[in-house]
Amino acid sequence: MQVTSETIAEMAELLQCGFVVYIHKKTGHLLSLPENHDPVDVGEGVWEEEIALLKKHAKHYQEIEKWTSSQAFQIMADFAEQEVSDQPLRQKLIFALNNRKPFQGFKEVINNAGNYRQLWFDFQKKRQIAYVKAQLDDLFEMEE
Repeated sequence: MQVTSETIAEMAELLQCGFVVYIHKKTGHLLSLPENHDPVDVGEGVWEEEIALLKKHAKHYQEIEKWTSSQAFQIMADFAEQEVSDQPLRQKLIFALNNRKPFQGFKEVINNAGNYRQLWFDFQKKRQIAYVKAQLDDLFEMEE
């Protein structure tokens, strides 16, 4: 089965927004649920249909994993080293990554980095799409 680039981008965005994403192994149908889909938190019955469908057909769906904290850290480091030509900014980002609360520190620096902020979002999105695509390639290679 072929998954469109639009579907891959949608999956990447859902993962980035904190959703758990599943894909039907034969049809490519997407199911997504909030990471913590406790009915008390999200409202009674809001995700009821998706949960029921997933429970009923669990063996036909494959979860698409979000990246780990160490992978996210590496992506931030790659961005700082590969994409930031402004030396003082690069040093601030690397300093943030090498101190307590590296994710928070990186975010604070990048949010005040002018045009580099959007470059970071674009870089992160591109990496997330590649990460999802790699999982799908592995999944459908195994299915054949």
